[in-house]
Amino acid sequence: MKRTITASACVGVLIGLIALAPSQALAQQNIAIVYEQPKKAEYGPILDRLRKRKVLETLQQFLSPLQFPMTVKTAECGAPYAPYKARGPIIICYEYVGLIESVLPGEKDPVPDPTKPETLGRVGAFPVTREMATVGPFVQHALHETALAVFDSLEVPVWGRLHDAADYSAAFLLFQFGDDIARKTILGTTYFLDQWDAVTRQGQITDVNYLGDIRPTVRQRYYNVLCIAIGKKASFLSFVDLPSFSRIFHCQGLVAGQTTITSDYDKVRRAFVAHILPHVDKDKLTKVQNTMWIPD
Repeated sequence: MKRTITASACVGVLIGLIALAPSQALAQQNIAIVYEQPKKAEYGPILDRLRKRKVLETLQQFLSPLQFPMTVKTAECGAPYAPYKARGPIIICYEYVGLIESVLPGEKDPVPDPTKPETLGRVGAFPVTREMATVGPFVQHALHETALAVFDSLEVPVWGRLHDAADYSAAFLLFQFGDDIARKTILGTTYFLDQWDAVTRQGQITDVNYLGDIRPTVRQRYYNVLCIAIGKKASFLSFVDLPSFSRIFHCQGLVAGQTTITSDYDKVRRAFVAHILPHVDKDKLTKVQNTMWIPD
């Protein structure tokens, strides 16, 4: 039976987004935001909750160090994501918000202590809570779509597939705000992608890619995120199935497991420093990095 996306199914993810806490200390003049009214009534509650939680206001301030104009909007797209159009807005689709919740199972590891969160499952040895599995992929998706707009606005050269580069950039940025945020968002994102891949393979939902879209498969995206994580911190190796992950040595910057070269994380860091950092307000960036965007 195929899973359906309804307004009620999205309650968990939207509650999870309350963890995004906007800061009032950051200027907002470069980033415009729009909450677009959906046509389908089922997405109305999603819009209301996103607006109530000030999700776009938070993202507006998070992106404030960028020294060029951008527009970010939420919209009904007819699919979980809309193709990016040159010089167009960054679009976060209501359907994608619904997709995040629709593929997640119920809690599997009940905790007797009611003050502790229940877990959905694990990535390797690490438990993943519903908050991690909803907030993490939402933040990663927002950064992915933002990366597409940044590449376009700054004419950043991309060798290879555009959406792979956007995944790498999003994963890289998740590490710029401390190990705790990186752990929560990386684990939450990879858990979601793993669940999405599983239900797609089982036929519970249809593949959301379409013929005109050049995107990696969900499973490839899962490994894209892990590749950057492993290149940054060896501790992430503990939730990788090493025999099935043939890219592992390249991710770490190793040849045949012995010779050290540049890790994929460092390749993205160098590209960021060369092509994007010159267009970033350093003082605002410091404020953004010192803000607790995803508190416990």
